[in-house]
Amino acid sequence: MTIRRTSATYLGRYHNRQDAELTHDLRYRYQQALSTPTLDCADLYELLRADRREALLKLADLTLPQLTLQAYAFAGYVNERHGKEWTGLEMLQWWNDQIAQMEGA
Repeated sequence: MTIRRTSATYLGRYHNRQDAELTHDLRYRYQQALSTPTLDCADLYELLRADRREALLKLADLTLPQLTLQAYAFAGYVNERHGKEWTGLEMLQWWNDQIAQMEGA
């Protein structure tokens, strides 16, 4: 017969290890979500050309970190594709102006 260690100390260590692994996994997933743009830049570009309102609504649904990362990625995409010199901050300002116009209309 095998005797299992079931003391409070053992159980506490076991649960702490599980909690640590779960916390690490959640942090990793969160960092992965924040480290990649939410929308594909080529798809966003085409959507802005075809239906600007729909594209701006998709952008408005993003969290601030996602929107910031998206703006910098999209600025790089537009700069490479069209030879522009936009920064992520300028892209954020332009999107903000477009959303404000859309809400005011």
